[in-house]
Amino acid sequence: MMDQRKSEPGEGISLGKKTLHDVPCPVCKGNISGVMVEEDSILKAQRVPVIIPAKCKKGHAVILFVDRAFTVRDVEAAGTAEQEQEKKGAADKAKSWMESF
Repeated sequence: MMDQRKSEPGEGISLGKKTLHDVPCPVCKGNISGVMVEEDSILKAQRVPVIIPAKCKKGHAVILFVDRAFTVRDVEAAGTAEQEQEKKGAADKAKSWMESF
């Protein structure tokens, strides 16, 4: 017999994986391709855009900002984002953190 129970929204069924569209690397302008994400990680995220770490074909570490439509809205070099945080002092970091509220 088949199970007649209806599942509630957000319950148990995984949607699978989705491959993001190719985007240019901000460091070398090469391709960032073949990045796969779990559909649930995007669709059920509490904050959007979702941050996805990736690498281009030349090995540059990048951060992709992906919206709920699986569109890459921005790409940043991972080292650049980290270096910008290192330049800030503790007071500046705390201030920018508090501004997010």
